[in-house]
Amino acid sequence: MKRAFKETTLFRKQFCISQRDLAAYLDISYSALAMYERGERPLAAKALIKFAALCTANDATEKVAGLHKTLPALQEKMDKQRDEAVEKMQWLITDHRRRIVMLQYKLKNITLKHEGAAGRLQLFDQVLAALPQSSALKHSRQALEAIHTRACEGLLKAHAQKLKMQLDIALLEAEAGVYEALVIKLKEEYGL
Repeated sequence: MKRAFKETTLFRKQFCISQRDLAAYLDISYSALAMYERGERPLAAKALIKFAALCTANDATEKVAGLHKTLPALQEKMDKQRDEAVEKMQWLITDHRRRIVMLQYKLKNITLKHEGAAGRLQLFDQVLAALPQSSALKHSRQALEAIHTRACEGLLKAHAQKLKMQLDIALLEAEAGVYEALVIKLKEEYGL
């Protein structure tokens, strides 16, 4: 096992190949190659055959050159995926901001209705309090109390809608903030 460890390590150092690149070429995981080089596990037969072919004096240089040619293509693919991810996050930020503005507009309208309904309810309470408790007005009083109950229920429903919209706005703002932080980090990390 120690001999194989030396051969793969020497080969990688000779041709300036990382463990990840060699593992990708051998169709094994990076961790499998690392454990093999530490002598912790054997290399799969298929990978051994590929490695032996890579090491033959006739074509080792050509294959290594071919391996190095694929690296720029892989880097280009990763750059494209990163750029697409940044673009998608920027779209999500814009979409979240648009939804926040719409919800804030709806929240403003509900708040105005809520305040108006609360004012009318206070006035209604005053009217009910001023009504005498006579038996002649009993049916009118009951009808007014039923209207008052429905108005209270409507006010509670409007208040619940208002709270839900405030929560939705807060969640959208938090998500947009996370996306913005990710975009900033990616731009700083990759100099975009």
